[in-house]
Parts: sequence; C-alpha cells; structure tokens
Amino acid sequence: MKIMLISFVGRGGMLHYMSHYASSISLTGEVFAVIPDDADAGNFRGPVNILRIPVASGIFRTFLSSFDLPAIYRLIKTINAIKPDVIHMISPHPMNLYICAFCDRGIKQVYTLHDPELHEERLIKRILKPLLSLADDITASRADKVIVHGNSLKDICVRKGMPENKIEVIPMGSFSFFTEHGQGSGSIPGDRFASKKIALFFGRIEPYKGLDHFINAAKQAAQAVPDALFVIAGRGNMKPYERLIRDDGRFFIINKYIPDDEVNQLFSASDIVVLPYISATQSGVVPVAYAFKKPVIVTGVGSLPEIVDDGITGLIVPPKDIKCLSGAMIRLLTDDGLRKEMGENAYEKMKNELSWEKISGMSLDIYKKIIS
Repeated sequence: MKIMLISFVGRGGMLHYMSHYASSISLTGEVFAVIPDDADAGNFRGPVNILRIPVASGIFRTFLSSFDLPAIYRLIKTINAIKPDVIHMISPHPMNLYICAFCDRGIKQVYTLHDPELHEERLIKRILKPLLSLADDITASRADKVIVHGNSLKDICVRKGMPENKIEVIPMGSFSFFTEHGQGSGSIPGDRFASKKIALFFGRIEPYKGLDHFINAAKQAAQAVPDALFVIAGRGNMKPYERLIRDDGRFFIINKYIPDDEVNQLFSASDIVVLPYISATQSGVVPVAYAFKKPVIVTGVGSLPEIVDDGITGLIVPPKDIKCLSGAMIRLLTDDGLRKEMGENAYEKMKNELSWEKISGMSLDIYKKIIS
C-alpha cells in the first residue's frame, strides 16, 4: 500500500505528531511524508520518503501561502505523479482544499480533524476563524474518512451533520520520544527547582486554556503546600496574567517556545501537570506527562476525560472551579505515594492504549477499508 501523509505545520506538537505517525505507518507500507521545507525532520524514523514544500509558518504567512499558486501546482503534480492509494491530511490548513479539488479522483482521502470546533484564541485567529472553519468543513466533507481523537469529538461532528459512519475515533498517540532527548540547561535553574513540589502548566498561552484559573488556584494551594512552585512554560501573551502574579515568588515563568531537550528537563523536574482548560478538544500535553510518569489534573471538557482515568492516572475537575482545582493540586502535591502510583498508572496507560503500534494498526484498517 502506498500512503501519503501531508502536514503543513513545521513546528511544535503537530510536527511531532506527524513524524511519529509517519514513522509508525512506514513499518507496514510505503510512506511519503509531505512537510514544510523549513521543518525539522529529525524525529522521522524508518523508511519514510520526505517531500518538502514551501509553506511558511505563522498565521499570516500560512494564510498567504494558501495563494502561492506555483507551490500548489507543484504539490498537486507531485501527488498525482506518485499516485498513492491514500492521501491522509494530518493537520488543518487551507491548502488542503486544493488537494480535495485537484488530486486524482482515484486516490482515497482521509482527514484528521483535530478541532471540530475551533477554539477562541488570539485576535488574528478570531478574525480568520470563519475561513479556517470553512476550510475544515469542506476538507472533512470531501474526505472518504474523518479521524477524530475522542468520542465526544465524534458527537460534535455528528451534530454538525457529518454521517456517523464516516467518522473514526483513534487516540492521539504517545509522545514518549521526549524522554529520549537529553536534558537542556537553558531555562531551568536547578537551585530554584531543588526541594520544591512543582506543578507545571505547559504549552502555548491561549485564553481558552484557563491560565488565570491555574494562577488563582495555585495561590490557594500554596497556603497548604508552602514548598510548592508553580511553573508556567510556553510562548504566548502573558500580559493579561501579569497583574495576577506580579512579583509572587511562588511562580516561575518561561515565556517562549520550549525546545525538545528543555521539555525533557521540565517534565522530569515536575511533580504534576495541570490542564485547567475552559474548553478543549484534546491535548498532546497529557501523553507527554504520561511518558514522564506524571499524574495530570484536567478539566472535564472535550475529550480530555477520555484519556484521563479519574483517580487512577490523574484527577478530573469542573472547568472554572478554582476551589476544586486548588484542592486537586493540594491532594497530589501532599501525597507522595498517591502521586507516584498515579504516575505509574499513567505510564502503563500510555504504553497499552496510546502506543503508535496500536494507532498505526487502526489507521491501516481504515485505509484498507476505503480502498476495498
């Protein structure tokens, strides 16, 4: 079987997802991976054929690249020349529309729909949200199969009118490769982290992720856990949250894109990982935490409760509930035995339910189904 995986995102979690998906699938079929020309291909493994296309990163440049007709022509020509059995569009992008419209009709198409409902994010994304949402809807409607990362996300698609038999549910997958990276020394002072109980908020700073609730809950938790340190790590606009933190010594902020080696260092040093999201579809932060044997605290939104076993691999709390969130932090930060047990359970869940071997098997079944 000849499979072409396409992602127009050349950095961060989506590139990690793409590289491990491609590497796993390549063990059972001939795989071509189409990625941006500035993407780091270092995490691809196995016999993956890398094809690069000139797609720029950043929301404005991403939008403009959708009108780069020479690049689009070369992409379509390449696809039709290789003529794979299946094209699998891994990430959202307006350029997916050209694939739907101009690729050979004999090539089957699969689309991974990460966010059936787009988040309310920073201003530029809110402005472009109708266009991005329309591109998602058209790509999904033209695909032979649509993959989502949770049953709750499938329900959203069905409510929006998508045929139920068109939708397949596959977990996001393990991000255990972060444990293989060496630990960088750029952002994390060992003396500051020593002898502390560390609660980590990790990822891009966006309003829907509830960072203000994390900060307010952390202040309450700190009264019961005096040796706690609350770490906020990720790029994005921190200005709306500065008044909540000010010069509070209980917080440590790394406001930048976190490279892979520092991801290792951050998660290794942390005791728990907190996702206080107001809304969500899914998150790659949970499988990263599991890879480092860290229990998580998540809110019961989107498909997050589907990958967190409450009281076993972590704790689930209501969104926007500061009291419950701080109570969950206190419970895990003060109970070393419980925290360790949950961390071990999380690691086993990752190995058994989120392995790329399992996910590639489920994907190949879908490909075979639509080809036959």
